[in-house]
Amino acid sequence: HLRECLMASEEYLATRGTPKTLEDLQKHDIFSWLSPEHPADRLTLLNGAEWQFTPRVQSADVHALRRIASMGMGLAYV
Repeated sequence: HLRECLMASEEYLATRGTPKTLEDLQKHDIFSWLSPEHPADRLTLLNGAEWQFTPRVQSADVHALRRIASMGMGLAYV
């Protein structure tokens, strides 16, 4: 099993701010991994609940999503 998380570059967070709440996340572009285990439009929270969102991009290529995040284009849920 892999632990999924949100990733962003330091530059992106310095410019756009670090989200602290789900309401904050709504202000960010999220690029989501097409996981074989769950839908790409739901973020699993630490308490096990799910938060539904509309991903800006969905991809099965986790490396491409990490690259997008490293370029400061948004948050990657991988």
